[in-house]
Amino acid sequence: PVLTVSLSNGSGTGEGNESSESLTRNTILVSVSSDEEIQGAPYVAVLCSNFNYAQPPATTRKDVDDFASDRSGPLTPGRPSLVGLGTPRCGTGSGATQLVPTETQMYSRAGLNWQYEWQNLGAPSELPQGELRVVVYARDRSTYRIKADLGTANTQNWGSTTTKFTYDTTLEPLVKGSTVNTAAGSVIPRPGQDVSSNPPIIVLDYTPENTQVTIEKLEVDDIDVTTRVSSNQRNRFVYQPEGLNLGLHKVEVDAKDAAGNSATFRYEFNVVTRSPFVMQLQAGWNSISLPQHPVDGTLESVFSNPAIDQVLSYDASDPEFKWRMATRQDGVWTTSLGELTNISAELGYWVNSREFVSQSVLLRGRQRLGDSAPLTPLGPSRYKGWNFVGVVDNDGDQTQNNWEDGLKLGDVGQTARMYLGSDFVEAYTWNATLNQFSVIEASDQMLIGQGIWVYYREGDTP
Repeated sequence: PVLTVSLSNGSGTGEGNESSESLTRNTILVSVSSDEEIQGAPYVAVLCSNFNYAQPPATTRKDVDDFASDRSGPLTPGRPSLVGLGTPRCGTGSGATQLVPTETQMYSRAGLNWQYEWQNLGAPSELPQGELRVVVYARDRSTYRIKADLGTANTQNWGSTTTKFTYDTTLEPLVKGSTVNTAAGSVIPRPGQDVSSNPPIIVLDYTPENTQVTIEKLEVDDIDVTTRVSSNQRNRFVYQPEGLNLGLHKVEVDAKDAAGNSATFRYEFNVVTRSPFVMQLQAGWNSISLPQHPVDGTLESVFSNPAIDQVLSYDASDPEFKWRMATRQDGVWTTSLGELTNISAELGYWVNSREFVSQSVLLRGRQRLGDSAPLTPLGPSRYKGWNFVGVVDNDGDQTQNNWEDGLKLGDVGQTARMYLGSDFVEAYTWNATLNQFSVIEASDQMLIGQGIWVYYREGDTP
């Protein structure tokens, strides 16, 4: 017989592999039709996708496809038995679990149709979460003998078919107690974290989850902000409040996956005062940079100390005015050469001070808005020839009291080769104490606050 199988009535709420035909957290309806009369009702067995028999090494291990093919075609004396094939199980090695397959006859419906509502059973027939395979098989009503030497053994014609669905019973919370549940994903800020960026960015990251997740409710300090949650990546959700007061803040989340599983969790974080970035300038010329854009990038805001009287930059991307200069006279900044009215990250700056100065400037912190990288990744220009560049902290955690700290990306220190690229020819920074240039070797760690002269033999064209 030729059998046709379909699935329905699962708990899946999505489309495709997440529909009610392909996903469930509890039961699913198996429907079968046949092109001819069959003997009795079809049998159905639901197996794990990594089903096999534990057999001696010399014997070929059989899997789900073998299970189905063993139940199709002319069989003598009839439906094969599991006896003698070894121990049926899910998986292999130390992680394998024993499984006793349940082969159940289906219920008759009008015409040549049958149905069976599958639900998971307890041990030893309990199936794990993940992809499950449905095997349906039946025999027609005829029996015959192929050869006289078969004695009394009759041959029967069997047919089988398979399909699959996903069994998913759990959506883990992103936070358990006061700890991030890394198996489920992550949250920003972390529970108990002190956050100096205000407004902070709240990120709920469920990207390890295989099915689509929706945020049913997000409350911040008991205020429902669900309608303001956005998503720019599958299962990654972002909310950025307009601003939060200093102190403790509470986040409560209700989430649901496409199978209908729910997770509820809550955690707290602190908003604290942000510290400034403090440039330690020597009397005379200094070669400096900022690890992130200033909150206010105007010259008079960034270099507010009156002892600072001249700033120069060199922008290799500008084909007309690479050099730009600003001079302060009687407290007023004026520009010459190219225009220089604002200070930003990425570029290096020559800064002249008439005395030793500790210049504070408030920088932006983390700029991640729910993506795996900042909205606008920053870094050194790489134009052919000379470039005067800054040392940028792209993950934003070295933008406060971090002057001359070694640059890191996450927990990994960034060398010149890693930051400037392996193709840079030579690089220098200015030592204001010794009043001379210092060579930067490829293995040297980049330092926050450095202004770097770097030369590329090949590169971009302005």
